[in-house]
Amino acid sequence: HECGPFCRQHWGAGKLKESPNTQRKRLHMLRKYPLPEGWSELYDPGTGRHYYWRQGSEDVSWMPPRHPRAKISLPAEKLRELISDADDGQELDSAGSEEDMLDDDDVPLPPRRSRESASSKGSSHGNSDRRGDRMRSNDLDPMDPAAYSDVPRGKWSTGLEKSNEAKTGADTTASGPLYQMRPYPSPGAVLRLNAGNRRQQSDDEDDD
Repeated sequence: HECGPFCRQHWGAGKLKESPNTQRKRLHMLRKYPLPEGWSELYDPGTGRHYYWRQGSEDVSWMPPRHPRAKISLPAEKLRELISDADDGQELDSAGSEEDMLDDDDVPLPPRRSRESASSKGSSHGNSDRRGDRMRSNDLDPMDPAAYSDVPRGKWSTGLEKSNEAKTGADTTASGPLYQMRPYPSPGAVLRLNAGNRRQQSDDEDDD
Protein backbone atom coordinates (compact mmCIF):
# COMPACT_ATOMS: atom_id res chain seq x y z
CA HIS A 1 0.00 0.00 0.00
CA GLU A 2 1.00 3.65 -0.14
CA CYS A 3 2.19 4.90 3.25
CA GLY A 4 0.24 7.76 4.77
CA PRO A 5 0.63 9.95 7.86
CA PHE A 6 -0.34 7.05 10.16
CA CYS A 7 2.43 4.83 8.82
CA ARG A 8 5.02 7.54 9.18
CA GLN A 9 3.83 8.41 12.70
CA HIS A 10 3.49 4.79 13.85
CA TRP A 11 6.55 3.23 12.21
CA GLY A 12 8.79 6.26 11.88
CA ALA A 13 11.95 5.46 9.94
CA GLY A 14 11.09 1.76 9.85
CA LYS A 15 13.54 -1.00 10.73
CA LEU A 16 17.10 0.22 10.72
CA LYS A 17 18.46 -3.29 10.13
CA GLU A 18 17.12 -6.73 9.41
CA SER A 19 16.59 -9.29 12.15
CA PRO A 20 19.32 -11.92 12.73
CA ASN A 21 16.96 -14.68 11.65
CA THR A 22 16.14 -12.92 8.37
CA GLN A 23 19.82 -12.22 7.77
CA ARG A 24 20.75 -15.87 8.28
CA LYS A 25 18.13 -17.02 5.78
CA ARG A 26 19.09 -14.33 3.26
CA LEU A 27 22.78 -15.28 3.29
CA HIS A 28 21.89 -18.96 2.97
CA MET A 29 19.67 -18.16 0.00
CA LEU A 30 22.38 -16.09 -1.69
CA ARG A 31 24.84 -18.95 -1.36
CA LYS A 32 22.40 -21.20 -3.20
CA TYR A 33 21.32 -18.58 -5.75
CA PRO A 34 24.10 -15.99 -6.25
CA LEU A 35 23.21 -12.72 -7.95
CA PRO A 36 23.76 -12.51 -11.70
CA GLU A 37 26.00 -9.80 -13.10
CA GLY A 38 24.33 -6.40 -13.11
CA TRP A 39 22.12 -7.05 -10.09
CA SER A 40 22.50 -5.28 -6.74
CA GLU A 41 21.14 -5.93 -3.27
CA LEU A 42 19.40 -3.03 -1.50
CA TYR A 43 17.84 -2.75 1.95
CA ASP A 44 14.24 -1.62 2.48
CA PRO A 45 13.74 -0.19 6.00
CA GLY A 46 9.97 -0.25 5.57
CA THR A 47 9.85 -4.04 5.53
CA GLY A 48 13.17 -4.83 7.18
CA ARG A 49 14.23 -6.91 4.17
CA HIS A 50 16.59 -6.69 1.24
CA TYR A 51 15.42 -6.62 -2.34
CA TYR A 52 17.28 -6.96 -5.63
CA TRP A 53 17.53 -4.42 -8.44
CA ARG A 54 18.81 -4.76 -11.98
CA GLN A 55 21.07 -1.77 -12.57
CA GLY A 56 20.10 0.50 -15.44
CA SER A 57 16.46 -0.64 -15.35
CA GLU A 58 13.39 -0.61 -13.13
CA ASP A 59 13.35 -4.39 -12.61
CA VAL A 60 13.23 -5.42 -8.95
CA SER A 61 12.59 -8.64 -7.07
CA TRP A 62 12.17 -9.61 -3.44
CA MET A 63 14.14 -12.80 -4.07
CA PRO A 64 17.37 -13.44 -6.01
CA PRO A 65 16.57 -13.58 -9.74
CA ARG A 66 17.82 -17.17 -10.01
CA HIS A 67 15.50 -18.37 -7.26
CA PRO A 68 12.67 -20.60 -8.61
CA ARG A 69 10.06 -18.41 -6.92
CA ALA A 70 11.56 -15.08 -7.91
CA LYS A 71 9.10 -12.63 -9.45
CA ILE A 72 10.79 -9.80 -11.30
CA SER A 73 8.53 -6.78 -11.58
CA LEU A 74 8.45 -3.02 -11.58
CA PRO A 75 8.96 -1.12 -8.31
CA ALA A 76 5.88 -0.78 -6.12
CA GLU A 77 5.76 2.97 -6.68
CA LYS A 78 5.76 2.49 -10.45
CA LEU A 79 3.11 -0.21 -10.22
CA ARG A 80 0.92 2.05 -8.10
CA GLU A 81 1.10 4.72 -10.77
CA LEU A 82 0.13 2.25 -13.49
CA ILE A 83 -2.72 0.84 -11.44
CA SER A 84 -3.94 4.29 -10.54
CA ASP A 85 -3.94 5.26 -14.21
CA ALA A 86 -5.78 2.10 -15.21
CA ASP A 87 -8.11 2.39 -12.20
CA ASP A 88 -8.73 -1.32 -12.23
CA GLY A 89 -8.76 -1.62 -8.45
CA GLN A 90 -6.49 -4.65 -8.39
CA GLU A 91 -4.39 -5.32 -5.31
CA LEU A 92 -0.64 -5.35 -5.73
CA ASP A 93 1.02 -8.72 -5.81
CA SER A 94 3.49 -8.85 -2.96
CA ALA A 95 5.83 -10.89 -5.20
CA GLY A 96 7.06 -12.83 -2.23
CA SER A 97 7.27 -12.25 1.49
CA GLU A 98 9.46 -13.30 4.35
CA GLU A 99 7.62 -16.62 4.44
CA ASP A 100 8.71 -17.23 0.83
CA MET A 101 12.29 -17.41 2.06
CA LEU A 102 11.39 -20.50 4.10
CA ASP A 103 11.84 -23.92 2.57
CA ASP A 104 8.97 -26.38 2.88
CA ASP A 105 10.97 -28.40 5.40
CA ASP A 106 11.34 -25.33 7.61
CA VAL A 107 7.60 -24.94 8.18
CA PRO A 108 7.00 -26.17 11.77
CA LEU A 109 4.12 -28.41 12.71
CA PRO A 110 1.70 -27.15 15.36
CA PRO A 111 2.60 -28.12 18.94
CA ARG A 112 1.61 -31.61 20.05
CA ARG A 113 -0.79 -30.25 22.66
CA SER A 114 -2.60 -28.20 20.03
CA ARG A 115 -3.01 -31.22 17.76
CA GLU A 116 -4.32 -33.35 20.63
CA SER A 117 -6.77 -30.67 21.73
CA ALA A 118 -8.02 -30.32 18.15
CA SER A 119 -8.58 -34.08 17.87
CA SER A 120 -10.35 -34.17 21.25
CA LYS A 121 -12.60 -31.34 20.14
CA GLY A 122 -13.45 -33.27 17.01
CA SER A 123 -14.33 -36.39 19.02
CA SER A 124 -16.43 -34.38 21.49
CA HIS A 125 -18.34 -32.86 18.58
CA GLY A 126 -18.90 -36.33 17.22
CA ASN A 127 -20.27 -37.54 20.56
CA SER A 128 -22.56 -34.55 20.82
CA ASP A 129 -23.82 -35.21 17.30
CA ARG A 130 -24.58 -38.82 18.21
CA ARG A 131 -26.41 -37.67 21.34
CA GLY A 132 -28.36 -35.24 19.22
CA ASP A 133 -29.33 -38.07 16.85
CA ARG A 134 -30.61 -40.13 19.77
CA MET A 135 -32.62 -37.20 21.07
CA ARG A 136 -34.09 -36.56 17.64
CA SER A 137 -34.99 -40.24 17.31
CA ASN A 138 -36.92 -39.99 20.61
CA ASP A 139 -38.96 -36.99 19.46
CA LEU A 140 -42.71 -37.40 19.83
CA ASP A 141 -44.56 -38.41 16.67
CA PRO A 142 -46.89 -35.53 15.69
CA MET A 143 -49.59 -38.14 14.90
CA ASP A 144 -49.38 -39.57 18.44
CA PRO A 145 -52.43 -38.43 20.51
CA ALA A 146 -50.00 -37.56 23.31
CA ALA A 147 -48.64 -34.79 21.08
CA TYR A 148 -51.90 -32.82 21.06
CA SER A 149 -53.86 -33.94 24.15
CA ASP A 150 -53.46 -34.95 27.80
CA VAL A 151 -53.20 -38.61 26.87
CA PRO A 152 -49.96 -40.05 28.28
CA ARG A 153 -47.35 -41.25 25.85
CA GLY A 154 -47.97 -44.89 25.04
CA LYS A 155 -45.75 -47.87 24.34
CA TRP A 156 -45.88 -50.53 21.65
CA SER A 157 -48.05 -52.71 23.92
CA THR A 158 -50.51 -49.91 24.68
CA GLY A 159 -54.00 -50.77 23.40
CA LEU A 160 -53.40 -54.50 23.02
CA GLU A 161 -55.92 -56.82 24.64
CA LYS A 162 -54.99 -58.54 27.89
CA SER A 163 -56.06 -62.08 28.73
CA ASN A 164 -57.52 -61.13 32.09
CA GLU A 165 -59.27 -57.95 30.96
CA ALA A 166 -62.97 -57.86 30.08
CA LYS A 167 -63.93 -56.60 26.64
CA THR A 168 -65.83 -53.55 27.76
CA GLY A 169 -65.28 -51.29 24.76
CA ALA A 170 -63.84 -48.68 27.10
CA ASP A 171 -60.73 -46.68 26.20
CA THR A 172 -58.36 -47.85 28.92
CA THR A 173 -55.68 -45.38 27.84
CA ALA A 174 -57.83 -42.29 28.46
CA SER A 175 -56.99 -39.99 31.36
CA GLY A 176 -57.94 -36.56 32.60
CA PRO A 177 -61.10 -35.07 31.06
CA LEU A 178 -61.35 -37.97 28.62
CA TYR A 179 -61.89 -40.36 31.54
CA GLN A 180 -65.46 -39.07 32.01
CA MET A 181 -66.27 -39.97 28.39
CA ARG A 182 -65.32 -43.64 28.70
CA PRO A 183 -68.22 -46.14 28.38
CA TYR A 184 -68.96 -48.23 31.47
CA PRO A 185 -68.44 -51.99 31.10
CA SER A 186 -71.57 -54.06 30.63
CA PRO A 187 -72.75 -55.95 33.77
CA GLY A 188 -72.47 -59.30 32.01
CA ALA A 189 -68.84 -58.69 31.10
CA VAL A 190 -68.02 -57.78 34.68
CA LEU A 191 -69.70 -60.94 36.02
CA ARG A 192 -67.92 -63.15 33.51
CA LEU A 193 -64.57 -61.57 34.38
CA ASN A 194 -65.14 -62.03 38.12
CA ALA A 195 -66.23 -65.65 37.65
CA GLY A 196 -63.15 -66.37 35.57
CA ASN A 197 -60.89 -64.84 38.20
CA ARG A 198 -62.54 -66.97 40.94
CA ARG A 199 -62.10 -70.15 38.91
CA GLN A 200 -58.45 -69.30 38.30
CA GLN A 201 -57.93 -68.66 42.03
CA SER A 202 -59.58 -71.96 43.04
CA ASP A 203 -57.51 -73.90 40.50
CA ASP A 204 -54.36 -72.39 41.93
CA GLU A 205 -55.41 -73.42 45.47
CA ASP A 206 -56.14 -77.00 44.33
CA ASP A 207 -52.70 -77.24 42.76
CA ASP A 208 -51.16 -76.27 46.11
